[in-house]
Amino acid sequence: MNWLMLPLLATLLQAPPASPPSSGQPPALPTEGEALAQIRKAGDKMDLRFKLEIVQRDFGDKELEALVPALMALPNLQEVDLSRTAVTAKGLATLKPVKHLRLLFVIPELQRHAVAEELQKANPKLVLMANLPPPGARPPPVGLQPQRPPAPPPQR
Repeated sequence: MNWLMLPLLATLLQAPPASPPSSGQPPALPTEGEALAQIRKAGDKMDLRFKLEIVQRDFGDKELEALVPALMALPNLQEVDLSRTAVTAKGLATLKPVKHLRLLFVIPELQRHAVAEELQKANPKLVLMANLPPPGARPPPVGLQPQRPPAPPPQR
């Protein structure tokens, strides 16, 4: 699915009913649970794939652990980007039960950590990719400094 379709999907989920309500009030937005149910139902009819990108520096292991049940409830979620968070190897290990993930972006140190191998044993289709933060981004927590890839050799 093209990620440009997500706003369209959100609009469809919030679209008013075919006949306007008799009270003249705008329809209420669906609750989080109703929205997830509608997405799951739509996913049964369409090939929907979702990506979750968390760009919150104070999002850490505890927050990821609390998010795992929601991740498991979204079988069409295939990509998660944790490269701009404070998630450590301990937090990454909580993703073992999320078997439908196909691509996980992390900082380079976590890609080379033993927990990455454990995750890939638990989910052989999972690919861990090192994602460097964009230029000017705040550095990750101490001890998890990203390393720039080596420059390619000059072409002759």
